[in-house]
Amino acid sequence: MSSIFDLDITGRIAKLAGNILGNAHEHYVTAILMRLGFDVSVASVSGGSYDLLITAYESGVESTEHILRAQVKTCGDSIRFIGGVRSGIDREYKSGVKEYKYTEKHNDLIIGVKKNTLDLYLVSVYKL
Repeated sequence: MSSIFDLDITGRIAKLAGNILGNAHEHYVTAILMRLGFDVSVASVSGGSYDLLITAYESGVESTEHILRAQVKTCGDSIRFIGGVRSGIDREYKSGVKEYKYTEKHNDLIIGVKKNTLDLYLVSVYKL
């Protein structure tokens, strides 16, 4: 019997270097946030420093609203806070040229999705 935790039964994720899995996790997080009542928009350009725009409120829908830029990251036992590189094969490999560490300049929130359990980890990027 199949389970929500089944992974890559078609073999397409391995064939496409995991790109499908990352897209699936963006949709998964979007659906959960929408179900919780948040207004969520998916970024039109893939490969940017954020995947989602989330409308959040200071204290309820009548209060001041803030737009949060969120990056969704597939993770195993840890989350990489690095952007600009793919986990798969890059067409033109130049070590470290495009790589950068996420800061408040890039996004406000990193949401890790644990690949095998679908657990979510929310990490604020703001310096306190």
